[in-house]
Amino acid sequence: IEQKYLLQALQPNRYRIPALQFNGTDGAGNRLNSQSTPLEFDILPLPNNLTKPTQLVATEVRLEQQWQPSLDNLRAGDALTRTVTMIAHGLPATWLPDLSLPVVEGISVYPQPAQLQQSLINGVLVSRKMIEFKLLLTQAGSHHLPEVSIAWWDSLRNRQEIARLA
Repeated sequence: IEQKYLLQALQPNRYRIPALQFNGTDGAGNRLNSQSTPLEFDILPLPNNLTKPTQLVATEVRLEQQWQPSLDNLRAGDALTRTVTMIAHGLPATWLPDLSLPVVEGISVYPQPAQLQQSLINGVLVSRKMIEFKLLLTQAGSHHLPEVSIAWWDSLRNRQEIARLA
């Protein structure tokens, strides 16, 4: 029997996990007892000098995007779909923050409900949050969409990172 646990500390502190115990019987009816050793560890606070507010603590975070249709030969009145996917390692999908697109004159944005997925890949919890943004081009002309960025704390390298979409 194997049981895996994902531990996420919400506050810096010293933590102690008591010993785990197993009691059972083997196929012949003999009693089996086993106990682990208690586990103690420290969760350190994030540094005070972070450049952006950090919403995520993970081992990897990246942003990906897809456009439908392509961005060629667009006209006022056309509609586009921009699908933005946030992928994070080491935390549940429900903990991923919401994403929003900045307001751009000449483009109306209609976010759709987020879709969450998570799976265990080689012992690592990999979570995805996918949001479709319906974009209606309301004015002709050249438009610039600002970058989308998420500040996060890399718990493996012990430093702040920023995931970006141009």
